[in-house]
This record gives sequence, structure tokens and C-alpha cells, in this order.
Amino acid sequence: MENYKKKIYQKRRALQSFIKLKRAFLQHGKHISMLYISGFSLR
Repeated sequence: MENYKKKIYQKRRALQSFIKLKRAFLQHGKHISMLYISGFSLR
């Protein structure tokens, strides 16, 4: 039962860190996507 709770906790933490990442990505989104597109077209 404890293992199950731990899994849920890990999922929740992963989700929170993902949301933080997403927020940071949205803040720098345009800059990153421009870099990504320019790097992608160079390849």
C-alpha cells in the first residue's frame, strides 16, 4: 500500500515539475521555438 502511495506521490511531483517546465517554456516560448526552428532548418 505504501508503494502505491509513493507512486502517486511521484506522479504528482512529476506533473508539478512538468507544469513548471511548461510555464517556463511558455515564458521563453517564442525565443526557444525560433532557436529550435533555425537549428532544425540548419540540419
